[in-house]
Formats: sequence, C-alpha cells, structure tokens
Amino acid sequence: MLIPIRSVGNSKAIILSKALLAQTGFEDQVEVTVHDDSLILAKPQTHSREDWAMAAKAIAEEKLGKEWVTFSNDFDKTWKW
Repeated sequence: MLIPIRSVGNSKAIILSKALLAQTGFEDQVEVTVHDDSLILAKPQTHSREDWAMAAKAIAEEKLGKEWVTFSNDFDKTWKW
C-alpha cells in the first residue's frame, strides 16, 4: 500500500485511514522506531498493572466485590486473628 507523504508546516506526515487504524488497533498514540531504512509503527507498551488503581477505585465507589466480605471457609472458625 502506498501512502503519500504530505507537508504539514515544517514537518511531513502520513494520513492513515480509519479502516487501517481499526485493523491495527491503534488509538491515540503509536510507538515509532527506525530499523534500517524502515519506520515501524507499533501499539505502545502498557504495564501489566497500569490500571489496577483505577479499577480498585471503581470497585470501591460502586461498592462491588461485597461477596468477598462474606466469603469464608472452614478454617475461619479455628483461626485466631
């Protein structure tokens, strides 16, 4: 697929179609690397626990997870806290 390079101010840009973006899963940003004479576009790496704090806050705000409060097992009767 050939895509024209366009001038944007003092820079150059390429326009990626909505269909191409949907196919690759790109959203707001891409990771750009140069390998030999090629530009490589990739989804940015995310950290595995990046959204944990937001998810925990949402659970607390929505009062979800109450089932864990009443969760018990046979060892709870003999356990000394």
